[in-house]
Amino acid sequence: MTPDSWRKGEVAVLGLGRSGDAATRLLRAHHAAVYASDTGRAPGIDATAAALQGAGAHAETGGHDLARIARASLVVTSPGIPADAPPIAAARRGSMLRLPLTTNASARNGHAPERMSAAPISSLVR
Repeated sequence: MTPDSWRKGEVAVLGLGRSGDAATRLLRAHHAAVYASDTGRAPGIDATAAALQGAGAHAETGGHDLARIARASLVVTSPGIPADAPPIAAARRGSMLRLPLTTNASARNGHAPERMSAAPISSLVR
C-alpha cells in the first residue's frame, strides 16, 4: 500500500545524508515523484545526488528550491536540519504533511521536529 501523500504530487526529501538517501530510494521504489536536495557540495553528497538521479529522483546539491518544497505533497526532513532552517519554513508555508526522520542524537542536539510521524517511513509501506 502506498500512502496517498506519496502519489499526490511530488515528495521533497531534505538532506542527502544516509537518511535522506534511504528515504529517497524507498519513495522511488514505490514510484513516488521525488525532489531531493542538500546545501552541501562535497564529493560524497554529489555522488549520492547522481545515484538518486539514476534512480529517477530529481536531486540537487548546493541549495534547496524553496518554492518547490512549499508545493510538495510530503516533506521528509533529515535529522541534521534545524527546525528554523529556510527549507523547513518553506515546508510550513505549504499544506503538506511533514515527516521528520529523527534520531535520538538529533533530539539531543535541539533538532527535534515540530511534529512527529506516528510511524517510521519504512512502516508506512505494507
